[in-house]
Order: sequence, then structure tokens, then C-alpha cells
Amino acid sequence: MKLNRMYLVVLGVLFSGCTTPSQVPIVKTDVVRVYPDLPDIEPLPPLTLMPFEWDYPRDTTKRVPKSTSKCLETPGQQRDESYWERCSEHPPLGNSNIFMGFSREDFETFLVNNEKIRARLLQYKARIDEINRQRAMWRQKNAETQQKLLSDPTEKQ
Repeated sequence: MKLNRMYLVVLGVLFSGCTTPSQVPIVKTDVVRVYPDLPDIEPLPPLTLMPFEWDYPRDTTKRVPKSTSKCLETPGQQRDESYWERCSEHPPLGNSNIFMGFSREDFETFLVNNEKIRARLLQYKARIDEINRQRAMWRQKNAETQQKLLSDPTEKQ
């Protein structure tokens, strides 16, 4: 009988722990999401190449007036020696297969390099546009968060 009472006491103590409410503290935190407020990346300025002249083989036995308005508007009777010194040039040879400045291989390499530069610039522009879209989204989310905080300071995300 003494043993039964002891079992009953032990069982009572064990079950009494199950019936009491838990006293584990609950912690509520105030979490506010903040997105980086970064300015847009300025796009690259358009690529401006330096002007250059293609030079062709020229006929050194002939002289023609330069194609400027001053030189072309001068009448034939006023074309003296000083006119030809300042307004004449040797005409290009139209039947020559020599292209001055580039060999064919160099010119093709020049064209390939220009195409590579163009493709790279398009890649940079696409990356900058994507970054600016993401930053605009962050700024919008920041503005929404700030608006929520200003409208109801007790309700935080």
C-alpha cells in the first residue's frame, strides 16, 4: 500500500507539470526592411570617333578645284596662279586597286574590331538599364515602407 501511494504521488507530480501553462517568453521584434537608396548609374555617353580621311592614289599630272563653295564659285577668268595654289588638288585615280591607309586584312580587322566594340557597348547599356530598374524598384519599396511608418507608427513590418 505504501508503494501504491508513492506511485500515485510520483504520477501526480509528473502530471501536474503537464497541466501548468508554459512560461516561455515570447519576443516580438520590430523589423523594418530598408533597401539601399542608390542613385541611378549614368549611361555611357555616346561613342564619338575622331574624323579621318580616306586617302586614295592621286593623279599628280592633273589639277582640279577643291569641292568647297569658295573654290567652285570662282569664275573661270578669275582662276589665276594664286587660285590654283589655294583651291586645287590632284584628282583621285578611279581605276586604281590600291587603297591607301589600310591593307585589305587590316581594313577587315578594323571592321571586326568596330563590331566587337558595338557589341560590348550594347552589353554595358543592357547592364546599366537592368541596374537602374532594380534601383528604381528599391527606391519605390523604400518609399512604401516610409509611407507605412508615417501613416501608422505602431504597425511595423
